[in-house]
Amino acid sequence: MKRYLILGLVLALILLSACTFFKPEPIMVTFNDTVSAPEKETQVKIISTSPIIYHISVLGKNGFSPDSITIKPGDTIIWSNYDPAKRIMVIVFHRLDDRWKYENSPKVKPGERYSYLFTQAGEYEFWTTEYGKMGRIEVKEI
Repeated sequence: MKRYLILGLVLALILLSACTFFKPEPIMVTFNDTVSAPEKETQVKIISTSPIIYHISVLGKNGFSPDSITIKPGDTIIWSNYDPAKRIMVIVFHRLDDRWKYENSPKVKPGERYSYLFTQAGEYEFWTTEYGKMGRIEVKEI
């Protein structure tokens, strides 16, 4: 048993001495620290051409969050029913310049969502049939 212990210690010492013997050499890296500034200042405005999905939380008698939003044509709004009273709702909306054309969602149960793709620019109002709280959507080219 002593023989294996001594043999193990000798092997450990050999491995430790080998690790300290093979040290990697440091690599010298240099950086160019001069940076030239552009001749004139340039501003870049990034315009997203991709449609965006916005979320509106329906909070029952507490209204909506947010209750007003600006989007661009081609964007989608998703209404999520988070009514604490757990009521089923219908979301109604219309364009202000088209008083007689209304869009109605199907019944939206608590925890469910309803989405609508807005293709026409204009100002819209929306509300729920359960509480009548109103919100506004402005659809315009941004």
